[in-house]
Amino acid sequence: MEDQPYLTAWRHDFQTIYSIAPRNTRLVYSYSKLYGATGHRLGLLAVHQDNVFDEIIAKRTAEEPAIKAAFEKRYSVVAPNPLAMKSIDRTVADSREIALYHTAGLSTPQQILMALFSLTSLIHEGEKDPYIEASKKMVDARYNAFWESMGMECDHSKENAEYYAVFNIYDFAERKYGHEFHDYFEKYVSYLDFEDKLAAKYGVVVMDGAGMGTDDGYLRISLANQPAENYAITGNRIAQLLAEYYTQFQAH
Repeated sequence: MEDQPYLTAWRHDFQTIYSIAPRNTRLVYSYSKLYGATGHRLGLLAVHQDNVFDEIIAKRTAEEPAIKAAFEKRYSVVAPNPLAMKSIDRTVADSREIALYHTAGLSTPQQILMALFSLTSLIHEGEKDPYIEASKKMVDARYNAFWESMGMECDHSKENAEYYAVFNIYDFAERKYGHEFHDYFEKYVSYLDFEDKLAAKYGVVVMDGAGMGTDDGYLRISLANQPAENYAITGNRIAQLLAEYYTQFQAH
């Protein structure tokens, strides 16, 4: 990948770790997120031309005969000089059975979609892409609608792409009603019970954040697939259910 000092996601000022430390970072880039096509699972993996991964591989194969032998044996099927093979090419080879290296990563419908999405960047090179700009406004409206409906300020920091709303339900309880309620809520209410009651009583199904790598107690709301007014309803019902628990706390 050519040197790109700044990459953006949904927000104009969103700053990825790749833009700060490209040499030490593998970039996992999602067409699906940028173009609002999450169900298609479109993406790519990239590394800077000067990267630490190639450096580590070269060092290990030079110093450790067993690793050198293993690399030569594994990648000799697809490369005349396996030790000179770039880490990104090894990743492609390892993504399928090594003998299928020539087809690794290929899937015609997905590639056509990625090609079409990429063409929009070429057509609008040097100017704003109207498709992406419209998508950003749509997601931004959903994000704001969700947080405002819960009576909370939005996080517009550079570290937040705003494509998901991820929050800890116990922290939310403290921000809404104070530290004493937080302690009560965390002690007597399981976050899983909260999610279950939210679905059963209010018809709102949210994803448990732990399934996406968060700690226990986090809820994850995708902003990919509902109109803004639905996210306002979702946020309002989460706030309503929390208010019920606060009423119980006051009577406790």
